[in-house]
Amino acid sequence: MIDIDEYLNELTNLSSPFKNDKLIKKRINFIEETVHELINKRIPKQTFFDLIFDEDEIIQILKNTDPNDLNQNINKLEKLDSLLSYFRQFLQENFGYWATITRPFMDTFIQEFHCQKYLELMAGNGYISEYLREHDILSIATDSTQWAQNSKTGQDTITDIEELDALTAFKKYANEVDAIIIAWSPDYDEIDYQILQEYRKMKESKPYFFIIGEKNGATNSKKFWENVHIISDNRVTNINEKYPKYDIVNDKLYLIE
Repeated sequence: MIDIDEYLNELTNLSSPFKNDKLIKKRINFIEETVHELINKRIPKQTFFDLIFDEDEIIQILKNTDPNDLNQNINKLEKLDSLLSYFRQFLQENFGYWATITRPFMDTFIQEFHCQKYLELMAGNGYISEYLREHDILSIATDSTQWAQNSKTGQDTITDIEELDALTAFKKYANEVDAIIIAWSPDYDEIDYQILQEYRKMKESKPYFFIIGEKNGATNSKKFWENVHIISDNRVTNINEKYPKYDIVNDKLYLIE
């Protein structure tokens, strides 16, 4: 694990030979601003972008460096690229920030689906519910908090969280809300499938059911993905334009039933 100061200092050190390079400066500025927002318990205001260098970018960067320091700069650039690839894990470990919840994403979400009351299951540190509440939208944030016992970010929630496991919270509140949302349900736990089964037992006036995750990948159980029905909706497509892929993980918003 790399702490906040260590990570930022290492980024600065590794980028020093390329201080005038726009490609690198853009990435460093983005990371510093994102970290600043999260330190202050605000969700990031910038839309994420692919931080990993492609081959053409690497060639362009190295062309603008001193040829006499080529081998040294290649080594630093490789380490810098590795540190950029680590950014998701860094955010998870230091801020409990798993899903890429940003202001542009949430603003588009709110505009496309005019829901007045949400139930957030497995809310973690509460990034989604906090933003909804800031915009005068009711959100019942719930989490078992079991993960918090082994996580340094677990005691640092940014909003009030009711201590309930996801299935209990669903049974208690699902009939009271317009929408249910789960972000980054763990891939080893089939509670998401159990919730899906409970959801299907509800009457026709069901709330929307949203998932943020990676299909058949980093989030949600195999059984869940084998049984879920993903609804095609242009509103979701519009929202996902503000939820871009920024590393190898391809998570996004889904409307399901």
